[in-house]
Amino acid sequence: MLRRGAFLVSLFVAGLVGCGAGDPESPVAEVLEPPVPARLDKMDSDLRALIVLRSDRVREDPTDASRWGNLGLVYASHELFAPALECFGHAVDSSPEDARWQYHLAQMQRKTGRVEAALVTYAEVARLEPEYAPAHWRQGFLLLEQGRIDEAEQAFSAAQAIVGSQPAAAGLARVALARERPREVLEVLRPYLADGTAQAYLQHLAGVAYRQLGRMDLAETALMKGRDSTPRWQDLWGNETLLNRVEHYTRLEQALVWFESGRPAQAIPTLENLLVGKPGDRRTLAALGRAYLLAGKNEAGLTTLRRMVELHPEHPESWLNLAKAYEHFNDLPRALEYVDRSIAIDPNYSASHRRRGIILVKLGRLDPAGEALARAVALAPDSVQAWNALGECRLRMADWAAAATAFKRVVHLEPDRTATYSRLGLALLRSGDSAGATAAFSRAQSSRQPSARSR
Repeated sequence: MLRRGAFLVSLFVAGLVGCGAGDPESPVAEVLEPPVPARLDKMDSDLRALIVLRSDRVREDPTDASRWGNLGLVYASHELFAPALECFGHAVDSSPEDARWQYHLAQMQRKTGRVEAALVTYAEVARLEPEYAPAHWRQGFLLLEQGRIDEAEQAFSAAQAIVGSQPAAAGLARVALARERPREVLEVLRPYLADGTAQAYLQHLAGVAYRQLGRMDLAETALMKGRDSTPRWQDLWGNETLLNRVEHYTRLEQALVWFESGRPAQAIPTLENLLVGKPGDRRTLAALGRAYLLAGKNEAGLTTLRRMVELHPEHPESWLNLAKAYEHFNDLPRALEYVDRSIAIDPNYSASHRRRGIILVKLGRLDPAGEALARAVALAPDSVQAWNALGECRLRMADWAAAATAFKRVVHLEPDRTATYSRLGLALLRSGDSAGATAAFSRAQSSRQPSARSR
């Protein structure tokens, strides 16, 4: 499967140039330059040096798939997804039978919102390397997000047939939950729950199933065990990005795990040490500022985020983080001022429009809030947070049909986000859909826990 033919066409044209050297009418070869990320000159010096090194390797031999792929891994590991997508695309064009580069291409297609393309590429990986289970279960989770339950079940079953694993079991459990078959959930999860190896996310799914069965005693225990339930699956190729991180960012990622577990104060010492080594690093400043605020160190948090703006005034996230700080202090007019600065820098940054809408809702300015949130979902149609914020805004506006549409999109993207069903039920009830409201409220009663992805 070729993502595009540009690379092969360039080689063909180059061959024509070689054959027609000296002929003024010979075609000119297409020069494939490695992609350069925005603000490269503002990046961490170690990361910038690694990008330059691997880009030079590509220029030495642009026919080598591994050189394109290795540059893509650097970009992917530092969340520079657009240039990573381009690099993996060139790697696949150069070596279309290499399942590994196909897999990384699928990962970037998924992360950049190219859902259908990702599904096709995952299927190609499964064809080229049928025993590589992550290709099947990653395809399954993506299908599940699209509401394609039967196809998702096939993908998870294929993964489980290769090697019994927790991600495949989690996928089959989510399929059973979507079909409201809690006993099947427990049967799928039983081996991992019985031997004590189940990740927290599997405990979370078991807790939801127990709630659906009315076993509140067992549900409470399982949901407590699953409270820190961000899934962390083993994936040989997927974990390659960890090996391509600059050490600073590896340690930063480790510190951010504390945020996910609700313990920001424990991240502060690591972040402070990282900032000593790289005092101007944007991501570290943002993380430390947020950690200070969440730990109640408000003045330190505000000082850190102001420094981020001073050092990186051209970056939209600098102003957005400062806006969130003032929102944290309930200084909403100033928060709105700073979020508008963020939008002025990058009008296509969905997170800024979402935050603007949320602030406007708090100010009671519902019409412009709705416009901002509609813009946010238009820019990021797969953002659960943006759709949920839009739904809440439409509820406040008594626009019941629009609220229901937004909440339906939320549960379509995250079928196990059962807490949203109560909001959907309210919107449907007010819009006159009694049957739909009853079904939604019934689903809401199965669990009061948020999905793992939203934590």
